[in-house]
Amino acid sequence: MFLEFTIKGKVVAKQSMKIGRYGNYTPREVKDYVSLVQKSFLAKYPMWTYRYYEDIPLKVYIAVHKSIPKSYNKRKTKEASVNYLRPTSKPDCDNIAKGICDALNGLAYPDDRQIVSLTVNKYYTEYEDYVNVRIESAVMDDDDQAILGVGDYYGK
Repeated sequence: MFLEFTIKGKVVAKQSMKIGRYGNYTPREVKDYVSLVQKSFLAKYPMWTYRYYEDIPLKVYIAVHKSIPKSYNKRKTKEASVNYLRPTSKPDCDNIAKGICDALNGLAYPDDRQIVSLTVNKYYTEYEDYVNVRIESAVMDDDDQAILGVGDYYGK
């Protein structure tokens, strides 16, 4: 079983707490994005309970799709549309993953410490910005163990 959903809109990276005149605070942009991630998940899975994913290792795949910059010439636009050219601009992949995984804590899974495999890819798209997220179990079945030779290594 896996969970897959789309977050429409520009991706916002997780930022550290800011220090203000009256103490520490999280930037409004980050709070709004956390809310958008949670609403996007609940729109697809309104009755989901994270108990299914309680105490099992998880794999998370995040695909960030950014619109092709208008400043690109025809050659660069063509290369970007076929994924030959990929975005290397901010935000960083690790900050994108941190923001999304933290937003799904207690919603899609009990705690993000269960994530043992994380893949983040950034692509250009001819459409509006969006992010695809897929969460699945990382528990290996017998076929996976046979391919990796896990049973042989541990003497089983």
